[in-house]
Amino acid sequence: MNKNAIQNSIALVVSHLERLVHFGVWVNGAALILVAFMIGFDVIARKMFNVSVGGADEIGGYFLAISSAWAASFTLFKHNHIRMDVVHARLPERGQRLLDLLALLALFAFVGTVAWYANEMWMKSFSFGSRANTPLLTPLWIPQGLWLIGLAMFLVTTTAAIVATIGVMCGVTSPELTRLAIKKSPEDDVRDQIRELEAHPADSSDRTR
Repeated sequence: MNKNAIQNSIALVVSHLERLVHFGVWVNGAALILVAFMIGFDVIARKMFNVSVGGADEIGGYFLAISSAWAASFTLFKHNHIRMDVVHARLPERGQRLLDLLALLALFAFVGTVAWYANEMWMKSFSFGSRANTPLLTPLWIPQGLWLIGLAMFLVTTTAAIVATIGVMCGVTSPELTRLAIKKSPEDDVRDQIRELEAHPADSSDRTR
């Protein structure tokens, strides 16, 4: 398999993975909005009619954990995880890619450990039929399983970022790999925003009103 074939294969996998992550984020975002309405309705019903739909806070807690796991993958694609780049910004490109790789490997080790124990917890809950100690008596394997899927997706996304970074370091480049592997510097972000404002001056004037 030649270099172009490898490049195209990796780019295709990364592109499909990004679409899947975006779909998961939209689904979880919609679920969080529904939960917010449920909690709001529950608060109003308790205050005005002294009744409660019950379990709104419990369901909200489940979806907060599930959506956070999926959002972690989306955030990795957007390079929005918090990190200190004082040294990173002062290194040559090769050194920056090396630090990126080390950071991703550390992230992989952390997420892999969390996913490992989450899987053990899910297997125990499923085997014993554990239920939440709440009025809903929720089978715990359901929210734990959805959370585990989100963690697994984060682990896969981290693996893809590692592969993309190694590929870029080895000269295997494509828009998909570059977007996932290379984080723009703050100066690049400022320049992009300036170009956007210059391209859409009407939009920028609306935002400043």
